[in-house]
Amino acid sequence: MPILRIKLVDASGAALAGQTIKISNSEDFQSNADGLAQFLLGDPELLTIHINGKSAWTGQSSLLAKEEKFQQSAAGFDRVS
Repeated sequence: MPILRIKLVDASGAALAGQTIKISNSEDFQSNADGLAQFLLGDPELLTIHINGKSAWTGQSSLLAKEEKFQQSAAGFDRVS
């Protein structure tokens, strides 16, 4: 099973710790001091990534890289990788 790493950064690119990340039906995870959280993915499926309760990305899990970066914006978080 593949592992997905999600990195959260602020508008200037600095890591954001303590942010809540949830993927579809997973548990909530908190980003660590490096802004990272890891998730174990199953078979390819449609996923929604929520950051701090807001939808940040929806699509097939096969479209995600092993590490995805999301940058904080006025509307929430935007996928940048």
